[in-house]
Amino acid sequence: NFVQEFLLKLDHNSNQRLYSSLMESHRLFDIGAHKAAVISAIILLESTLRKVLNLKQWDRTRRPMSLRNLVRRAVEAQIISSDYQSQIDRWITIRNEIVHTDMSISPNEARRIVNGVEQLVANILNQY
Repeated sequence: NFVQEFLLKLDHNSNQRLYSSLMESHRLFDIGAHKAAVISAIILLESTLRKVLNLKQWDRTRRPMSLRNLVRRAVEAQIISSDYQSQIDRWITIRNEIVHTDMSISPNEARRIVNGVEQLVANILNQY
């Protein structure tokens, strides 16, 4: 799998964490926990962006940067193509609705998001 190949480029500890996060999204999807799979995939995207943008998880003086701002920064830094920004914004909106409302998600939509995040993370890691 292409993501596994890219993860091999990372140091062992980073490799373990990212691979575990990726596998968690798929595991959750496979047991029918589609909402949780999407949430897990978006967390993977956020942690990947924080890593490549070299940002700390928490800054004691202010709130952590939002995922939308991370994506904006990644586009500005040409880590993510601007062509993907609207798709990622849609994923974030769906994730937020899943977390904050009783919205359900179809298995097909959840699969598209999990696979889309996986491919995007692979593309990002391919650059680093």
